[in-house]
Amino acid sequence: MCHDRIMIMSGNSHIPEVQIPAEINETEDYKKLTKILAGTLYNLTKEREKTNELLTNILERINNIEARFKTEEKLVSKVDEEILDFIKKMGKVCAADVQEKFKYRGKNAASSRLNRLYSLGILEKRQAGRVVYYLMKDGYQQ
Repeated sequence: MCHDRIMIMSGNSHIPEVQIPAEINETEDYKKLTKILAGTLYNLTKEREKTNELLTNILERINNIEARFKTEEKLVSKVDEEILDFIKKMGKVCAADVQEKFKYRGKNAASSRLNRLYSLGILEKRQAGRVVYYLMKDGYQQ
């Protein structure tokens, strides 16, 4: 049985060859099959366009979120600003230093403040034995 081959091209991608039996050529079935293939390709193209549009929107949203995180100002309280100024002046401090300077009753309150500033990415931690020292992270501007 002899078959005609039709290569269907769509953009840069191509769909594998479709083999059409020779006896279907030039018949009503051939015309119907051609219309079905054309319709299918049209629908695939439209679906691809919709998918690309959705992906573009998703990528744009991700980029906007990333930009906000990069430029978002880290808000700190007045007390935190005073602690940061103290750290800049001293170079490095531990919870006991902050407790003494700012008259906290216990080290837990001072340690909590320092840990919060660390979690915001403003401070670095360095441990020396049992004592944890906090210092300004490079590049942080108040």
